[in-house]
Amino acid sequence: MRQLDFLIVLKGDCHADEKWPCRGQLPARGNDFKYYNVSVTMCKLSGGTKCMPRTADHHLETKIVNAARRLCRLHGARSLTLRSVAREAGTTTTTVYKRFQNKEALLVALAELVQAKITAKTTSSPTIETAYRNFLSFAERHPHEYNLLWGPAWSEVLAPGRPRPIKEWLLDKFAARFGGKPEDYVRAYYALFLLVHGTANLLAVTQSRRSQEEMRDNCLAICDALVKDIKVLKARS
Repeated sequence: MRQLDFLIVLKGDCHADEKWPCRGQLPARGNDFKYYNVSVTMCKLSGGTKCMPRTADHHLETKIVNAARRLCRLHGARSLTLRSVAREAGTTTTTVYKRFQNKEALLVALAELVQAKITAKTTSSPTIETAYRNFLSFAERHPHEYNLLWGPAWSEVLAPGRPRPIKEWLLDKFAARFGGKPEDYVRAYYALFLLVHGTANLLAVTQSRRSQEEMRDNCLAICDALVKDIKVLKARS
């Protein structure tokens, strides 16, 4: 059934909390009527008949973000528009704007989703060596999403004070394996991250498979060497 939008009229004895958003053609205005906006599937405008409000979709925000993620994977964040996301999610552009003020707000929500996925992939690894391999693999397989995470949204998603679960997980792994305190391995974490992150960005713009293999293999070999000789990067107590 097609949804119709009306501006309905309720008689003056209606309560202040009876507010339903809607648009449409105005009936004749009367002094004993109050006007409310309401979205409805069917509505009678005669006699001040009350309309049934639309059932809220509590999963709509998730649907919108997932739709944006699908489009981002195909075309990248730059080509993303709220109109295209609304179409992909099966809703209206107005509905998307009600939940996300602008494209930047949607990109932050999308970046948080990407962060959750790469975190799950990395921290489910059995070893440190497997972890940075899984991290690099995710970045290589999902370049648009990875670039989104480390685009303008990263300064908000990973701002000071925000959780950094991959970092905390890796520091704990270092301490459990090599002794000392987790904070002793902050430099080791950044050494691995900067190596893998830089390689991921190069892989995203390189078309030659031979060049990709060369960068990937050397990155992982260097990471393995650093972990093997971790005392070089461990802070002195």
